[in-house]
Amino acid sequence: MDIRGPRLRKPSDEALAFTSSMASDGRIARHIIGVNMAHMAALVRAGGVDRTTAAKNMRFLLGASSEITFDAKAEE
Repeated sequence: MDIRGPRLRKPSDEALAFTSSMASDGRIARHIIGVNMAHMAALVRAGGVDRTTAAKNMRFLLGASSEITFDAKAEE
């Protein structure tokens, strides 16, 4: 069963290329990661997140930038 219904089938490659934000996402990805890291630091300072959890999240964010691939097919 397709939860999108009969009118919302898988988009064509042309539609996907036209509506994809992956090209711009690639240009801003490192900035988004930096914002998330700053937010995590603020949460630690405010006492909302413990340092162990924050360290795990920071390691993930630092490693994420090398694993990101920008392919329009990811938005299907």
